[in-house]
Amino acid sequence: MAVYTPVSWEEAQAFLAKYDLGALQDLRPIKQGTENTNFFLDTAQNGKIHHFVLTLFEKRVKEADLPWFIGFVKYLAENQFPAATPFPQKQGELIGRLNSRPALISKFLEGQNNPSPITPEICAALGKNLAKFHLIGQGWKTPRKNDLGIESWTALLKQSEADKESRFHTLHLYAEKALKRILSDWPLKNEMPQGQIHGDLFPDNVMFTGFEEKGEISLSGMIDFYFACTDFLAWDLAIILAFWCFDVNQDGEILFKLDCAQSFLKSYESVRALTKLEKQKLPLFCQGAALRFLLTRFYDWTHCPKEAFVKPKDPFDCQKRLHYFANTEEIGL
Repeated sequence: MAVYTPVSWEEAQAFLAKYDLGALQDLRPIKQGTENTNFFLDTAQNGKIHHFVLTLFEKRVKEADLPWFIGFVKYLAENQFPAATPFPQKQGELIGRLNSRPALISKFLEGQNNPSPITPEICAALGKNLAKFHLIGQGWKTPRKNDLGIESWTALLKQSEADKESRFHTLHLYAEKALKRILSDWPLKNEMPQGQIHGDLFPDNVMFTGFEEKGEISLSGMIDFYFACTDFLAWDLAIILAFWCFDVNQDGEILFKLDCAQSFLKSYESVRALTKLEKQKLPLFCQGAALRFLLTRFYDWTHCPKEAFVKPKDPFDCQKRLHYFANTEEIGL
């Protein structure tokens, strides 16, 4: 989540008037994330305050794909998976327009995202729920291509070429070599289990409860399904291992948290067992996950509007994770 397109109070009021959700009480930008524009939106209705999330879709999300995303999220909710469903407008439309962007208002999920520190207990809650998500997703029969799958990485790398004197040129050369290595060993589509994946399952896209009571940590919801697609199920696992299972010390060095990785994988497999080839390819997929987000962050770093409220994320952080996975098979299996 992030803010790229400003929305004034008056603009939010006019958009909200298309819904039967009450009167606008508060509008707060959500600065986490990197893709779409998001606001916390509070309303008053029947003497109560209600909480929602307003989303404006930016360029990386294709407007033609929005019905697929919304249909999939509604399907998840109908099958008792905690996902943030959108609300219809008074005329029944789920997608409107706000400041020349497709926009919608969705349910606010209780809980805390971006937990810190990330612990084995948190990773266990994530693991079993991700497996449940994958199993429920098997019932959604309409496929969607992964627009940021491995087939797109060569073009994405070319779009991010940097001046030869800059540190980004060195990063470009590193990514180019890594891409050749990863491509040479990537599995064919029919070799491993596929299904619906989240595709962007970072800590800011998962909500947890149980911190205040110091009881059992529970996953209370997943959000931001706008990179969901049909691909290898193991791809979601690789993203978790690459972006939930590291600590960064004061010197900027990254340290792999083996206990978190083991807890996550054990919990996942308690619901859905991995195949032999999934286990074999998972270290390679971890390299791929680090590289994929290196490439999109590299692109964002060179193309992000200066007036955007959010600063692009550091692609060099992904390089460190990629370097780790390229030099070890120890990922918690």
